[in-house]
Amino acid sequence: MVFLRAYSDFWAHGIEAGQAEFESRYFERAELYFQLMGEVDDDPWPALLLAESRTAMGKKKQALRT
Repeated sequence: MVFLRAYSDFWAHGIEAGQAEFESRYFERAELYFQLMGEVDDDPWPALLLAESRTAMGKKKQALRT
């Protein structure tokens, strides 16, 4: 139970930190957060956020691959 709670907190913090960076227009930092969260879990949400960050940076081909 403790592991699951710690993992959930870690995952939520990573996503929220990435979203804060995105909203502050630090797209490169947001990209790193979302990429890390995507590697940690198979949830599709980080991939969507990663694609959105890459689109904002003008990396449209990478966004489509994501």
